[in-house]
Amino acid sequence: MKKFIFSFFLICCISHFLKANTQIRTGEISVQHLNGSLYEATVSLYTTIYANLDSITIDWGDGTSQLIGLTKKTILNNGYYLLEFSKQHSYINGNYTISYTSSNRAGGNLVINPPNSSQIPFHIYTYFVVDNLNPNSIPKLLNQPIFVGFKNVPLTFIPSICETDGDSLSYELVSPYSSNNGHVPNYTFPNNIGIQPQSLHVEPTRGIFNWIAPQASGLYTIAYKVNEYRGTLVSSKIIDITFEIKEDSNTNPILTTQDTTFIGVFPGNIVNFHLNSSDFDSTQSVKISATGCPFLDSIYLPTLSITTYPDSTVSDFSWQTSLTHSQHAPYTILFEAEDNKLDSLGAKSYLILNIEVYFPVSSIQKKVSSEFQIFPNPTNSWLKVLHPLGINSAIIYNSIGQMIYKESLNPQNSSSILDVSSLYKGTYIIQLNGNNGYSSSLTFIKK
Repeated sequence: MKKFIFSFFLICCISHFLKANTQIRTGEISVQHLNGSLYEATVSLYTTIYANLDSITIDWGDGTSQLIGLTKKTILNNGYYLLEFSKQHSYINGNYTISYTSSNRAGGNLVINPPNSSQIPFHIYTYFVVDNLNPNSIPKLLNQPIFVGFKNVPLTFIPSICETDGDSLSYELVSPYSSNNGHVPNYTFPNNIGIQPQSLHVEPTRGIFNWIAPQASGLYTIAYKVNEYRGTLVSSKIIDITFEIKEDSNTNPILTTQDTTFIGVFPGNIVNFHLNSSDFDSTQSVKISATGCPFLDSIYLPTLSITTYPDSTVSDFSWQTSLTHSQHAPYTILFEAEDNKLDSLGAKSYLILNIEVYFPVSSIQKKVSSEFQIFPNPTNSWLKVLHPLGINSAIIYNSIGQMIYKESLNPQNSSSILDVSSLYKGTYIIQLNGNNGYSSSLTFIKK
């Protein structure tokens, strides 16, 4: 009888602890402009299966807060829940910070106040500028910010961000927050865990996270600060990213293509893209998935067909474009290849496809396009670019579609000099962007 009472008491204690702890791993806040002064905010929380959240309190940043009920609950293949809480709110012109704070978070994290990470508040925020005559929707993360890696295997994560207004983004690696004004206490960046420090880096223009060699298994959390610019800063948000390093021996799958990874089309044309994946371990299979803004289009939805062979997986991406897809910035499609080392989970590799859907040809665009020239080509150190007035930026992409160079140009000049001496030998694409919706690209070779 005493044994039964003790067991019942223990179960009650565990149940109370799980209910008291929100079990949140990661999250973000996205904001979409609806019409006029009306916006919709969505708080996305990734939690363990023990989470017991059916409502949260959101701070709107205008002196008001509100209790929001659970809008959508999704069971993910990695054993976590995605909980989404959405609500509409009106804003007058000004600067605002929408935030959500939980008094605790899921435990067992090696870099947040170990070994008591569950005692530290979880906090995310989105700062944005409201101009109802020139409205803005805040960039949204499309791929899961919670995944696994393997000990002594290079770890890469590329955020798939949907930015629908043609604004430019930058990424910073920061420690997670516990309040609007404070980072979590006793935080250590993941590369300092282990026998010796290892290289860890976030590429600032695409947010590509690389960790050369994780040395200790366990849970880690980092945070991205994603800044959005429209000449000046128009939004800034925090996205927590969590990954679990496993002891299992594994290698990253291979994801390749023979197609160009920068495609430019006029609206109405179909974009086709073919890629292959394989794994060094013949006992493992590889699955391919894709994310990007076009997959949010309810009418012209891209397709991704997948064929599995004994030693490889082949995928074909196809997208029918339309007039509504023309924009100044290219669309980014992020392909992920993931092996099945841990049943439905495993190591990942990535490949980026950039698609530019031009505006319909006009006499102005025809005129300025003919004035875009680069020389010398091939080059080993610098490029001189001749272009029309009104060009305000130059972007260079590598052969796998990664943005590796961006420079602001003086729109009053008709020529610019770009230093490309630091680029490796290979073929690159330079894109010029400017006024009147002008955007044009040329290929050059770095010797």
